This record gives sequence, structure tokens and C-alpha cells, in this order.
Amino acid sequence: MSRTDLSDYRRIPCRIIASGGPHKHAILSATLRAGLATALVTDEESARVLLAG
Repeated sequence: MSRTDLSDYRRIPCRIIASGGPHKHAILSATLRAGLATALVTDEESARVLLAG
């Protein structure tokens, strides 16, 4: 098993997360605030919640 350092991960130019649903709102928000994703694929409800902040 290999471990990728967070700084190595951030150097990846395209980091896509695909996730959704009410049970994922908090972790999606935290992931986006931390800048861990450059793109997000999600459902409409999750998108509205995330955009509302």
C-alpha cells in the first residue's frame, strides 16, 4: 500500500469528486473548503446546499 502526501495530492491538476446525497453534504463542504477538489459532480440538492454555504 502506498500513501500519498497531501502536498503531492494538491499537485494533481485535475481532482474530481463525484458524490451526493444529504448524508454527504458536510464532507463535500469540508472537501471543497479545503481545496481538495478542482471539480465536483453531484446531485441538484447537494449543489444547492453547497452553493448556499
